[in-house]
Amino acid sequence: MKTIFIYFIAILFFSCNKTSNVVRENAEIKFSDDDFKLSRKIYGEFVQKVNDSLLNPGTPYIIGDYLILRKKKSEKLFSVIRITDEEYLGDYMNTGRGPGEGLYAWRYFTSEEGNLGVYDVKLKKIVEFNLDSLLMKNEFLKEYQLPSYVLSSDGVFKSRNKIYFNNIYGNTSHFLYSADLDGNNLKGYGKLPMLDNRFLNLKLNLVDVFNVNMDNYNQIAAFSYSKIPLLKVFNLENKKLIDIAGPANYIPNAKDLSFRSKQFYKTIQVTEKYIYALYSGQDWIADSPLTQNAYTLYCFSHQGQLIEKLQIDKGIYTFSVYKDSIIYGLGKDIEGTSKLIKFEF
Repeated sequence: MKTIFIYFIAILFFSCNKTSNVVRENAEIKFSDDDFKLSRKIYGEFVQKVNDSLLNPGTPYIIGDYLILRKKKSEKLFSVIRITDEEYLGDYMNTGRGPGEGLYAWRYFTSEEGNLGVYDVKLKKIVEFNLDSLLMKNEFLKEYQLPSYVLSSDGVFKSRNKIYFNNIYGNTSHFLYSADLDGNNLKGYGKLPMLDNRFLNLKLNLVDVFNVNMDNYNQIAAFSYSKIPLLKVFNLENKKLIDIAGPANYIPNAKDLSFRSKQFYKTIQVTEKYIYALYSGQDWIADSPLTQNAYTLYCFSHQGQLIEKLQIDKGIYTFSVYKDSIIYGLGKDIEGTSKLIKFEF
């Protein structure tokens, strides 16, 4: 069994293109599958009631007792399912460019007040909903326009009157950025993993590193990279960063690995207690929908401890966790259609 090791590195503050690196402490954890003391297989079932109601749903997200599913090419941007009885409640958020409307609901988050935040990647804005007002009147609470210097970020969330995002124009140095709600006080955190000196010989395109998923629960933010076997866990309050590398070699052999086709971590979620990461570790083949599915989830504590390895019998490519006991995932069938699958564990 490989030994898990942790080392701490003090990181100096510096300025780069109007940003400052404010990570105070960095820990690295390397692991293999054998390091998990708890490993089990769980079995899923198709949620036929929902699959019959929705055609090819996308991006699941759980807030409270509700499951949000993104809609594709529709007058509404997402559907809402009540989890307790798996009842389809309807479609919400109008398509458009006006206040409270959007064009593409790319990511979701839960605010500290318990509201639903929707990140529109095309209009580069956040729309915030109170769930009661949303379900009863389809009304929004407020919206925030992202600063003009933000690229089409893979993920965005709001916490303590700051907006967090993962890339900006003219600066590819940091793995995370934040700004005040008005766009002022821009800060950068840490550095991109591809800027690690150990990767320089691989001559990677920095655009590849933006293929990242990010999620947060209050002050704990996590990031998963599909191009390299790496997770990042960042405490927004004390500015401590944990790199979790594995189970594949963190520094792959360039001869054996195509960074344009190899898929490692597909989706990540942070809950009140844990961090869940969906691991693929396989080549992605464009004309084979089934290769988009993955069959392994790793569970970590917020401090990076290895909790559990979950093997699932039905492949999924994205997921959301309900009360650390149910996983709702989307899996592709042979025809490339997304189906909702439920795993109890």
